[in-house]
Amino acid sequence: MIDYRVSSFCHLGNCVAVGATPDGAIAVADTKTGEPPLLFTREEWTAFCDGVRRGDFDDL
Repeated sequence: MIDYRVSSFCHLGNCVAVGATPDGAIAVADTKTGEPPLLFTREEWTAFCDGVRRGDFDDL
């Protein structure tokens, strides 16, 4: 079971949820679709978060 977390700004039900799987992967789910989550290694997730902090995606 994955214990997902959502932003405190998520009040309309259209959110991205993030949680850790029992084997240590990071699961990212779209709460409105019910599709299976995307899975990332901890290294991939850390690299993504570092890129967000640096502003790598600000122009997308």
